[in-house]
Amino acid sequence: MTSGRPMKVVTGFAASSGVAIGRAVVIANRTLEVFRLPLSEHEIDAEIHRFRAACHATQQQIHHTRAQAGRLFGQDLAAIFDAHSLLLSDGAFLRAVERHIETDHVNAEWAVHETTKELVRRFSGLETDYLRERGEDVEDIGRQLLRTLQGLAHRDITEVEGDVILIADDLVPSEAIRLARQKVVGFAIEAGGRTSHTTIIARSLGLPAVTGLEEVTDLVTDEDPVIIDGLEGHVILHPTPDVLERYERLRRELEGTRTSVFA
Repeated sequence: MTSGRPMKVVTGFAASSGVAIGRAVVIANRTLEVFRLPLSEHEIDAEIHRFRAACHATQQQIHHTRAQAGRLFGQDLAAIFDAHSLLLSDGAFLRAVERHIETDHVNAEWAVHETTKELVRRFSGLETDYLRERGEDVEDIGRQLLRTLQGLAHRDITEVEGDVILIADDLVPSEAIRLARQKVVGFAIEAGGRTSHTTIIARSLGLPAVTGLEEVTDLVTDEDPVIIDGLEGHVILHPTPDVLERYERLRRELEGTRTSVFA
């Protein structure tokens, strides 16, 4: 079965080799809204307490994710989360957020947002791709803290039928690990490169991935048919029957025979 919409091929980096065929689930992480709310002087202490409670809760979530990753995928992959845990224990990071709350009289969400943005900007100015992309750790922690502070649940994709191709503007390691346990067979990501943590995770899990896909989240909607060509760095949206059949054959050659998710 196809979508009836015109086929479109989007090209990026072949980040993790292989071919995956499934239905899209779109996650736009950058749309997480953060508002600056002014606080009075007598509200500051309570807001700092709320921030510290969110740090504790997020730290517990990280420990849980690390334990799951170690059990399911091995300790090498789980070690990625050690940096996240260390950052949440980093006095300089915590003091920077609290300083924003105290000095600017703002809510914890805005303070986390501003501190994360400042640190990511510093990482982006470093010399090597590896060091620049360590800013992913900071972004991951910032996003988890914001979700905890805002009381937001992670998206559950278990109700989507068949194999899932995850289409995202950005995908931090904690999300990649969590979602890879839920029927995800491939990643198509606007951000990232060949050395990003998400790329490393995709390779470790044997999941095809293409990154550096400009505005791909605007080109597809949930449950649209998608092909990930992790060999050439292509993502095929709304594939025609002929293209789908060709990639089905290639996928079977690479992975062994499976039933088509569009049958």
